[in-house]
Amino acid sequence: MSLLVAVESSSNEYRVVIGRDGEAIFDSAEDECELPFRTLGALLSCGLERVGATAGEIVGITINVGPGSLTFVRAGISFVNALAFSLKVSIYPFNWFEIIAAQTKEATELPVICAVPASNDNAYVGLIRGDVVKMMRFGPLHEAFAKVGDGIAEAAVAGRIRHKLAGLLGESKDTGIENPDARVLLRLGYQALIRGERSTVQVEALNDQSDVFYEG
Repeated sequence: MSLLVAVESSSNEYRVVIGRDGEAIFDSAEDECELPFRTLGALLSCGLERVGATAGEIVGITINVGPGSLTFVRAGISFVNALAFSLKVSIYPFNWFEIIAAQTKEATELPVICAVPASNDNAYVGLIRGDVVKMMRFGPLHEAFAKVGDGIAEAAVAGRIRHKLAGLLGESKDTGIENPDARVLLRLGYQALIRGERSTVQVEALNDQSDVFYEG
């Protein structure tokens, strides 16, 4: 069988989903793996054993490149880069905001403002319309929010600090969405694979040094 692996490591808990034809057949968040340490390698091995497959049947890997918990994001990216190299398969990267956009599209028709907390009261803040990420900014929360939310009177909010975003908005709707869903990442990765999009052999973490947070 041809398998696609989705790796979510932007929060403080690793998650691995294995899919076939875009459908999840193993999810480490739901399928029990009795492991002394829940490392990405151990979760993947558990998943392959559960579905009766070998690593040689993996045809691609999709990953959330951040932003998020920097230590976890970097560990996830190192793991995926090494795995893709050893298997000679492509990586299909998506960032935190792109995955959230795919989730919030089903939850609201309002523009969505979402954020990832960072150190020293900073945050990564993004604006989503439909399933498109329109803008991403980094800095002190109120400053990044002001740039992203300029002119928006009502919006939905997402992310772990959405309550803070709601406090900065005049009116808001809580989507209830805190973190990217690895199953949604799997779906996005599968679409990219079959369309021949985003394919790369190595990825880097999206962080406060990334140009995308300062463009325009």
